Amino acid sequence: MNLDALFQLTYGLYLITARQENQMGGCIANTLTQVTAEPPRLCLALSKQNFTTELMVHSGRFCATVLNQSTNRDVIGTFGFRSGREQNKFASFSAAYDAAGIPYLPSVSSAQFSCCIEHTLDLDSHLLFISRLEQAQCLSDVPVLTYTDYRQIRHGTTPKNAPSFQKQH
Repeated sequence: MNLDALFQLTYGLYLITARQENQMGGCIANTLTQVTAEPPRLCLALSKQNFTTELMVHSGRFCATVLNQSTNRDVIGTFGFRSGREQNKFASFSAAYDAAGIPYLPSVSSAQFSCCIEHTLDLDSHLLFISRLEQAQCLSDVPVLTYTDYRQIRHGTTPKNAPSFQKQH
């Protein structure tokens, strides 16, 4: 089986953030999609190992932003390759907050979504969250950053907790 075929699937890149009391976390994901129109629902898959996942399970909420092409290496490095268990990922960035107090980064985002988790499905290494959309807004006209742009133009790599991670042979 040639798993490189999976790179032909199209994805955006998203910053997923969560908050549980005074703890905040965020991670980069490429597995967010709309699954129903009425009521609007989003589906998201995240690794069970992510601190952000842990916060989402406890709080029942998350915020997602669509990253745009102005997203720099600092954002990708911090939210894609570091753990919120070890550092405050928001310390170096100017964050805004949704109605539930969950932080997000408007300066690198084209849209923002606030979600309440309705169902969680265990997929062994990952959890699949089905959530109801409670808030949505457009933030910028800057074109979105796709996973293909990130891999082919920026030569970005994928962290081991990502659904699209592949071990090098």
